[in-house]
Amino acid sequence: MTNAKEKKKIVLWLIVLAILAAAAFTVTAIVRHNQRPAWDGGYSVHISEVMTDNKTCPNGEGVLCDWIEIENTSSEDFSIAGYYLSDEAGKGKYCFPAGSVVPARGYLVVWCSPDEAGDYAPFALRKAGGETVCLMNENRTVLDSAVTAACRSGQSLVRGGDGALVPSDTPTPGYPNSETGAKAWQEALAQRSGGTLELSEIMSSNKSAFPDENGSFCDWIEITNTTAEPISLENITLSNRPDKAKFIFPAQLLQPGESVIVYCNDYNQNELGKAYHAKFKLSSLGTHVYMFNPSGLAIESVEVPTLNANESYARMEDGSFEITDQFSPGYPNTEEGHVQYLAQYTIQADTLRINEIMATPRSGLRDEDGDLSDWVELYNAGSERIYLSNYAL
Repeated sequence: MTNAKEKKKIVLWLIVLAILAAAAFTVTAIVRHNQRPAWDGGYSVHISEVMTDNKTCPNGEGVLCDWIEIENTSSEDFSIAGYYLSDEAGKGKYCFPAGSVVPARGYLVVWCSPDEAGDYAPFALRKAGGETVCLMNENRTVLDSAVTAACRSGQSLVRGGDGALVPSDTPTPGYPNSETGAKAWQEALAQRSGGTLELSEIMSSNKSAFPDENGSFCDWIEITNTTAEPISLENITLSNRPDKAKFIFPAQLLQPGESVIVYCNDYNQNELGKAYHAKFKLSSLGTHVYMFNPSGLAIESVEVPTLNANESYARMEDGSFEITDQFSPGYPNTEEGHVQYLAQYTIQADTLRINEIMATPRSGLRDEDGDLSDWVELYNAGSERIYLSNYAL
């Protein structure tokens, strides 16, 4: 009997010890979990990626600005309304509006710009790095922070194994920081960009149709914004090759329905406010034109057939392309657009005048050979320069 009682006591003690050990293990795990930083799972939301010099990742409005990505590592949606984001601890510069949610196992991207109206964080991040980006709760208690670092234009900063932000060549706003996430972001960007900017008209044998600002006749490409919203052209590129961007647009907004012309000749010029020139030419015997988004993905490509002098390859209202001699750079590709173009670039009868004539001169003005030749003087009575190509006396 005594041995049986002792065995029962031992079993009971073993059970008690097992329970105490399990409880101790659980408490230790909880403590250790709470001691871990947010980026390592201490909280269900944390800062996962930052971009301080954005040249490649436009938001839904086509704006290129700094951004901060918040990740939710839990299996439930996280309401982040009332939380704060800042580039300075203790100062809640941006408050997440009502309804802000970081989806389960998902991301929320905050776009940062003091110059944009709407739901933007009203601060910018230094390209040189050295700032502390903070995520705070309603009481402005810092839940997570990360120190930015200097990186090349177009790179983002992602969490490394030790929690520090390290440069990455493959930004993934709103997607996992992985090859899969990078591919998903690029595909989403391509889908978003596609169908918004169009290669709308191309001329590869411009003999006398449309002069550039210097009066020269060269190949040209027209791009049109077909949406109801402005689109940023910044870092959109053009080329006659699928593997090499040869012209890059500056930071210009193309308004709804607006078109822009790029002349193709022997030099590059992409300074805002001046005519755009791309340093490549288009073959009149057939060529390709490619347009790429800021990430280098092709938005659109057009195979241009053989064109005769002053013919263009124009996108019609139904989306198809046709060869036409009714070119309309800067105007709709319709008969009315051609008429509008001619009205702008055709000189009115009383603007260009024969102002003076000299027949059989005996003295006075001599020509470049030193001879006293007959001459005719033309006068421009208008306020704009007149290009005399294709005019005749």
